[in-house]
Amino acid sequence: MKRYLSLLMLATLLACNNDHEATLTNGVTIKATQQTRTSFDGSQSAWSAGDKLQVAIGATGATLTTHEFVNDDPSAGLFTNNELTLDNTLTYDLYALHTAQNTVPDNGVAEVLIGAASQQQTGDSAAHIAALDPLYGSATGVQANNIAIGMNHTAVVLRIEVKNATEEDIAGIKSVQITAPKGVQLYGTGTIDFASKKVAMGSDGANSITINIQNSGTLDAGSAFTVWAATAPFEMAANSVMRFTVTTSDDKVLEYKKEFAASTDFEAGVIMSTTIAPEPRPEQIVIQWGYLDGYTAPVGMPSCESDIAAENTVNKIGATSGSYPTEYGNIEIDSDVKYAYVIASKCIRFRDLTSAKSADIKLPIIDGYKLTQVATTVGSGHNTGKRSNISISIMPSELGAKTPSGTTTFDLENSISTQQYSIHISNTTDVKTPCDITGIQLTYVLE
Repeated sequence: MKRYLSLLMLATLLACNNDHEATLTNGVTIKATQQTRTSFDGSQSAWSAGDKLQVAIGATGATLTTHEFVNDDPSAGLFTNNELTLDNTLTYDLYALHTAQNTVPDNGVAEVLIGAASQQQTGDSAAHIAALDPLYGSATGVQANNIAIGMNHTAVVLRIEVKNATEEDIAGIKSVQITAPKGVQLYGTGTIDFASKKVAMGSDGANSITINIQNSGTLDAGSAFTVWAATAPFEMAANSVMRFTVTTSDDKVLEYKKEFAASTDFEAGVIMSTTIAPEPRPEQIVIQWGYLDGYTAPVGMPSCESDIAAENTVNKIGATSGSYPTEYGNIEIDSDVKYAYVIASKCIRFRDLTSAKSADIKLPIIDGYKLTQVATTVGSGHNTGKRSNISISIMPSELGAKTPSGTTTFDLENSISTQQYSIHISNTTDVKTPCDITGIQLTYVLE
C-alpha cells in the first residue's frame, strides 16, 4: 500500500509539472506586420534574413527587459528569440526597434539618427535607405504565443529623377546635394515615443544633405537617373525653394530649384517623387528684395498701416529681429531698434536709431558665389532715412560708410564667398532718427 501511495503521489506531481510547462512558451516568435523596409527598390519593401529587432518586453504592469530577436522568415516577417520563455497565462507589453545603430528602446522612448548628412548610393539602388530609416512599433496586452506588432517608419524617402536636359552626354553623376531653407532639418536625432507613435526631432541636424553616387553610368541626352535619399520628416513653407546641386563625374556643376507655392509636408514613411532637369550654374545672381517695382517683398515682415511719430506705431508692433527667405538663402535682421513695413510709405522703417542703437541686415551666403555689389534704396517721404546723421556701411569691409540718399551703391572688389556680409545702419548722433529702406539689390558672381 505504501508503495502504491508513493507511485500515486509521483504521478500527481509529474502531472502538475506537465500542466505548468504547458502554460509556458519556450522560444518566442514575433510577427512584424504593416509596411517594413530594410531593402527597398521603389515599389516594394521587405525584411531580409538576419535582420534584428531590439525588443523591450515584460508582463503587463511589470518592468520591461530588452531581448534581441532575429529574422528567420523574411517573407512572413517572423523574428525569433529561442532563449526567452514567457507565461501563456499572462499578457505582455513590448516596444520593438529595428536599427543599425547601437540603441535599444528604454522606458518607452529611444533616440535614433534619422537620415544622414552624407549618404552613399551604388548605381540606382536604394539599399542605403534602410540604415537611415529606423523602424519602431509597440504592442500591449498580447499573448505570449500570439505576438504581432506593426512597425512604423521614421524617415521620408525622396525619389529624384535627374534628367539630362542638356544637349550633351553627362559622363556620370558624382553627387547630388539637396538644400532646404535655413531652419529646416533634413537629418538629425529623433526621439521616438512608442506610446504615442510620434517622433520629435532635436536640433543637431542641418538643412543640407549630399548623396554620393558610385557607378551611375553615362547619361545620354534626354535620359534620366534615379537618386534615392532618406531624410527626417520636414515641412516646406509656402513660397519656399528647395535647391539641387548636381556634380558630374568630370566635376561640372549643374543646378535646379524647386519652388513650393503651397506648404508641403514630407511625412515619415512616404515616398516623395520629383523630376529635376539641372542646368549649368549662371555666371551672375541678382537678388532684389524689398518694395520697389519688380522686387520680391519680404515674407513674414511685421507691418503697420501708418507710422505717425506721435503714435510711435512701429515701436508698438515692430520686431527687433527676423529671418526672411529669398530664393538663394535668408536675409536676417538683427536690430537694436524696432522695425516694420509701413504700408503707407512702402518701406521698412527702423525707428529711433541713435549712436548707441543700430541695425544689421545679414545677407545670404551663396555657395560658390562672391558678393560683388550691394545697392540700398531709401524712401522719399517726410520721415525717411535721408538724414545727414544716418549712415550705411557694409560689414565687414574696408569701404567707408555713406549717407543714404536715393540709391547708395557699394562695390566689393575683394569679397570672399564664405564671408558673412551685413548692411549696417547707424546714427552718428544721439538724436533719435528713423531710416527707411525701400529696396536692397545684391549682385553675386560665380567664382
